[in-house]
Amino acid sequence: MTTEVINIKDAPAGWRENPAYVYIGRSGRGMSSLFGNPVRFGYKCPTCKQLHPYNDEGRWEMCYRLYLEKRLFADRQFKELVKRLRGKTLVCFCKPNPCHGDILAEYAEKLP
Repeated sequence: MTTEVINIKDAPAGWRENPAYVYIGRSGRGMSSLFGNPVRFGYKCPTCKQLHPYNDEGRWEMCYRLYLEKRLFADRQFKELVKRLRGKTLVCFCKPNPCHGDILAEYAEKLP
């Protein structure tokens, strides 16, 4: 089964109790996650130290990818958690717009 990303509004009833679904958004609204995107529009980026406007033409994706690669290299436990996302349905607020979950799913699929 391929790792996919869906909008939280499209998740079926009871998804939080189903281990096939993993919330990957930022913590808040009664939910927590280790996979929230630290790159936020309008805030200083932890990777490039710049502000990303909402229409930044995908530069945030490059920063998130770099953040993720560094974290996967430095944090063995986090890397194992990402590998365990393989085949799961990742749930976020971003979809169907570009989402860090797409990059996370890509890495979950390709990590050895």
